[in-house]
Amino acid sequence: MERGADALIAGPGGPALFVVDVDMALDAGAWSHLRRCVAAVPVLAVVVCGGDLESDTPIATHLDLRGDEVAGARLAVRSRISAVAVDGLAADLVDGVQFDRWCRAEAAEAPRDAGGDRGVDLRDLVDEPPPVQVPVPQGRGELTAAIGMHDGALVEVDMERDGPHVLIAGTTGSGKSALLQTLAIGLAARTPPSRLQFLLVDYKGGAAFAGCGRLPHTAGVVTDLDAAGTTRVLGSLRSELRRRERVLAEAGCADLPALRRRVGAEAPPSLVVFVDEFAAMVDASPDVVAGLIDIARRGRSLGLHLVLATQRPAGAIGADIRTNIGACIALRVAEAADSIDVIGTPAAAALAADRPGAGLIARPGAAPAPFRTANPDLRLPSRRDRRPGVRLHDFSATRAIRAEPWIGSGALVFDGVIDALVARAGRSGEARPPVPWVPALPRAVAMAWGRTAALAAGTAWVGMLDDVAGQCHRDAVVDLDEIGSLGVYGMSGAGVSGALAALALGASVGRDPVTIRVDVIEMGRASLEWMEGFPQVGSVVVGADVERVGRLIHGLDRELDERSRAQRGPRRVLVLDGMAAFLDRFDRVEGGHLLRVIERVAGEGRALGLHLLVGAVRPGVLGPTLLGVLGGSMSLRSATSEGWFACGAVGPPPDLECGPGAGEWRGLRLQMGDARSGAEAVAEAERERWAGRHAQPVPCLPTVVSRASLRPTRGLDGIPIGVRLDTLDHVSLDLRAANLLVCGPAGSGRTSALRSIGNALAVCPGVRVVAGLDGPGADAGLASLLDGVTDAKDVGDRVVIVDDLDRLTDDRLDALDRLVAAGGSVRVVAAVDVTLARRSYGGVVDRLRRDRHALLLSPEHDLDGDLVGVRLPSSSTVAAAPGRGVLAFRGRCTPIQVALDAG
Repeated sequence: MERGADALIAGPGGPALFVVDVDMALDAGAWSHLRRCVAAVPVLAVVVCGGDLESDTPIATHLDLRGDEVAGARLAVRSRISAVAVDGLAADLVDGVQFDRWCRAEAAEAPRDAGGDRGVDLRDLVDEPPPVQVPVPQGRGELTAAIGMHDGALVEVDMERDGPHVLIAGTTGSGKSALLQTLAIGLAARTPPSRLQFLLVDYKGGAAFAGCGRLPHTAGVVTDLDAAGTTRVLGSLRSELRRRERVLAEAGCADLPALRRRVGAEAPPSLVVFVDEFAAMVDASPDVVAGLIDIARRGRSLGLHLVLATQRPAGAIGADIRTNIGACIALRVAEAADSIDVIGTPAAAALAADRPGAGLIARPGAAPAPFRTANPDLRLPSRRDRRPGVRLHDFSATRAIRAEPWIGSGALVFDGVIDALVARAGRSGEARPPVPWVPALPRAVAMAWGRTAALAAGTAWVGMLDDVAGQCHRDAVVDLDEIGSLGVYGMSGAGVSGALAALALGASVGRDPVTIRVDVIEMGRASLEWMEGFPQVGSVVVGADVERVGRLIHGLDRELDERSRAQRGPRRVLVLDGMAAFLDRFDRVEGGHLLRVIERVAGEGRALGLHLLVGAVRPGVLGPTLLGVLGGSMSLRSATSEGWFACGAVGPPPDLECGPGAGEWRGLRLQMGDARSGAEAVAEAERERWAGRHAQPVPCLPTVVSRASLRPTRGLDGIPIGVRLDTLDHVSLDLRAANLLVCGPAGSGRTSALRSIGNALAVCPGVRVVAGLDGPGADAGLASLLDGVTDAKDVGDRVVIVDDLDRLTDDRLDALDRLVAAGGSVRVVAAVDVTLARRSYGGVVDRLRRDRHALLLSPEHDLDGDLVGVRLPSSSTVAAAPGRGVLAFRGRCTPIQVALDAG
């Protein structure tokens, strides 16, 4: 108590107004301190509420107001001179602005600034926020705000009466941004966030609204919009209008005010959308006009209001929009035509450039009226320079309580007012209504591995979708069983590789590697090799590894055949990253067979559990056949809008500044999950979970094929000689069915192949090998074999191995020819230079060719297939090497690597 009096006496000078509540039963000490204060400071008045005064109080006049709201109040005025009583009084609630005006009039004080050189002070326009929101006085709409002053009087805009929409025009430096902020702050000061929300849209980066983004009413600030962002804003507003229409229809109400009367606080708040640089919005997306017309037409009854501001009104505001515009405000404009276009008079073009914030407002049916809006550059006085304000002292407390308006020390007035509004909202504890739209998708989305593992088999969580119509973000989920195969398109840097990884891993992580296998063909910079850490990934094969690429695709070809005849096997996913590079390298390999297999996987694979995920810059790269069998497409960022729509997208393209993974999936904006981030930890957890189980990798051809690594020889119909190049399965000869011709150029490994065959036959029970026909005794040996065959004697299984037929004498060639012609149990394995074989039109070489059983080493595909009546692949996926070629047997070709060691 004593401290409160001391604080008042020690405070700044100026008259004091005392309000005493006698009902608080102040003790003698309190009255003593009050007398001290009255004696020490100038007294404007002392107002005593309730109770009877003590006879020795320092009060000259006592106002005693008693009663209730029903019977009315009784006011008794008693002084040392006379007493007066008045019955039946009713309380007259006066709002803050009116009270402030009355106080200034009584004090003979002009407004802080009625439009002088310093401009208008925002504090003269906005009610000082009380600790909590107070009801709006009757007769003034809650969407009413003072936008400026003229001749000491407030100039206000009522968004409901003067609207429902407002147009503002003003050139650079005219005060347009200040007017937008003043209007937003004025509306916010009048109405709580539960009944009013803002969306601030600024094409200049957000400077127009400054600190208004901090207002508790602001649900979103959208800046630097491109065409996609503009479309999203309009889509969000249309979605909100549809939601409000549903709410009104369910409640049976015609408009928002009727709904509020029926359901109260459950009704949606009013929504004011501020758009600065509206003309730029139209330029960025010409289709925006039709959307805004629809919003403007439907918004009146649904509580949605537009405030459209622009520097260039000409051409941006069409007749359809103007029909729904109420108040039009023109600050200084560059051309008289702009002023006439907005307010019907050229006066705005004549406004002085040195008076920012000066303008004219034209309400419906009224002539333009001048005003000046608040100056955003004014600062709050420091505590030393502040004029004496109202200070509340509680004489029953132990300390003084300050209630100083617009707390701040040299801060901008606008910021001080916003701070006060923010503080009031924080104290109110009032729950805000849900935001009527969701923010744009983030530039990066982490991969939700937990959600991926929880989905059904074949279903992949790959990112987030921006569902503007549904006013939410949704999971982007791809069902491989539904679409089969998918194309992902985008420019370099758009995140195509990352999207393919997210799709493949999204469908496989959390699944037993026995039930799913992912293989990757990476034609780019080997950016997906990290995927091999996952046990569900068999191999990541780079395009330069032509041999393994071919082996992988040939394996898929066989699997398609097997699954079409038998039961469906484990799911397989082939990722092909870089279709253009794949075609450059493999289009002509094996006569285009590899490409046809890729097309088969996409076309036939869905029913068989095989899926293709292919990445390309644009769909046209894939070719019509492959493109026609894909079950879906995913579009990522493209270099041009034409390329974007060529990818099948329907919405506007994302900003070129968007990060990797931004795109579209099934008509909704998409942000792919970043599968690379944190992949090592996830892969390690997967390896531990599946305890050593791993998808089968694509094998590599060993540098040397050892005959000891082959299976044992089981007879003339199963002589192991090497491995298939496409599968690395063992390959065997069937000499019981036919003789064998070995052809190849010098250095192709003919002699080594014969040696390998001879070594295999050496351990074959019941088979004798005859070799060395170029040495002494060869003629006798041949004659003996020929006689035995001719006389039908049982000479047993004999295999004659001959190297370099071209070096044998004519007699021996003739004998060998008769031996081959005789047939029986004697087989001939003969090697000859491929050039001689091509020129041979008779004799033993020609007779061996007729058996259509040949080992063609380092063959030329255009020529050597004719030796045994087969068509060789145009080129092989495996580089040429000694012992490498094709085993042809009666029309079938098997790529082979012969075991070349002597062991």
